[in-house]
Amino acid sequence: MKIIIAVLSVVFVGCIAVIIILAQFELVGSKRIDIQFEHNDALLNGSLLLPKGEKPFPVVLFIHGDGPQDRFAGDSYALLINAFLEKGIACFTWDKKGVGQSSGNWLHQNMSKRADEALAALKALENRPDIDSNKSGFIGFSQAGWVIPEIAKKSTVARFYIVVGGAISWLEQSKYITRTRLLSQGFAENEIKQVLVHNEMANEKIHSRSSYADYLSFQNKVSAPKGYLTNPVDPDRFRFLTLNRHLDVSKTIENINTPLLAVWGHDDLNVDAVKSYATYQKAMKNNPHNDFTLLMYQGATHAILNSDTYNYHRADQWPLLTKIGYLLEGKGAYSEGYLDVLGEWANRQLRAVTSS
Repeated sequence: MKIIIAVLSVVFVGCIAVIIILAQFELVGSKRIDIQFEHNDALLNGSLLLPKGEKPFPVVLFIHGDGPQDRFAGDSYALLINAFLEKGIACFTWDKKGVGQSSGNWLHQNMSKRADEALAALKALENRPDIDSNKSGFIGFSQAGWVIPEIAKKSTVARFYIVVGGAISWLEQSKYITRTRLLSQGFAENEIKQVLVHNEMANEKIHSRSSYADYLSFQNKVSAPKGYLTNPVDPDRFRFLTLNRHLDVSKTIENINTPLLAVWGHDDLNVDAVKSYATYQKAMKNNPHNDFTLLMYQGATHAILNSDTYNYHRADQWPLLTKIGYLLEGKGAYSEGYLDVLGEWANRQLRAVTSS
């Protein structure tokens, strides 16, 4: 009997511990409100998360990275959203076009159109009694590092911007991610060079405004080196690439005059964090009015997770044990201090608005 009681006690304690750990992923907002708004030919659906406290609340809007992201990015936003809710900042995030409950097709957008969409999302909040749209900001991840400079060009309404894992040049980022993919697969430098050369020939079909048929012809007829991804992109992705092939924000960010927090993980496999950091530093020097805060987290991934465990190109590549580990670690999976910095830095910018 004593053994049975002991076993049951261990199981009970373990269950309580798991419940407490998983509770970190529960949104701490007192209320969730689903909102629709229009942009061009699409009806987009999202969720507004309100913190506890006295209305109206300041708000931060979430801008997704690449891929078919729903409003919560497959639940990966939960801890990030909580970082703002705990500081009394509401959060608004929506399904990308053609994803979840939103109509349209996100692959038909360039970054300028994505910026227009983000501003349309903010406009949908401006007459709400629970939101102070004069105290708003944007946080963008990865590919959104090309969207936020476009927002800054089009509008001065935002009080702050946060970029996480932002790249500078679309072409250079493509080369970098190809290199890190091949290195992780054990390819030698001479083999990587051959793949990069072949990539450039394929990219020429995209960047020279060749037709999709010309691109397919190249993919099917030209012998590719080992390691090259021979499966052609579909027509929609091809269109998306042609729309965004020219992107380079090295000069654009010099003109941002709104407070900006830019964050990278040093071990990022998707974006050359060191070069991006250096480019933002140069932008600060070229425009002394820029209020930039730049942070590089050592031992961190593209998403600022601990790279010893989570350094994959995509979260869907995580082995099962890694996924379980993330759920058990919760906040501990991220670089120390990162989640706290998000809410605290944004709150400081909003307090500065109030005091002025």
